[in-house]
Amino acid sequence: MSFYEFIQDYSGDDTPLGEIANWINQDVGFPMDEESVDKILRYFRKQRLEGCTIEYVKRALYIYSNYC
Repeated sequence: MSFYEFIQDYSGDDTPLGEIANWINQDVGFPMDEESVDKILRYFRKQRLEGCTIEYVKRALYIYSNYC
């Protein structure tokens, strides 16, 4: 399961994970098939994150890595 597929469960939630899902859904360049936590984190570090912080992203990636 890709991170994109995982985070979609939180789309629309009023939580940090929901904010990440909403941000990803607006980002046409997000690597939807990516499963590598390191590559996803590198992608986020290159982006200008508005409304969600890198700490939220790290937490989401931690949950994702334990889920998959």
